[in-house]
Amino acid sequence: MRFAFLSALLLAAPAVAADDVKLEPTSLDGLLKAVAAHKGKVVVVDVWGSF
Repeated sequence: MRFAFLSALLLAAPAVAADDVKLEPTSLDGLLKAVAAHKGKVVVVDVWGSF
């Protein structure tokens, strides 16, 4: 019974649509303000650069 429930749960999980993600280039000051605005929440920062 557990296997059937877990299988149904795992098969249905990809069917849920994710929210749109908005990507914007920003400066260091903008990044610090955005992170501070989400205090107490999980924030993922993906940094790319060519050095």
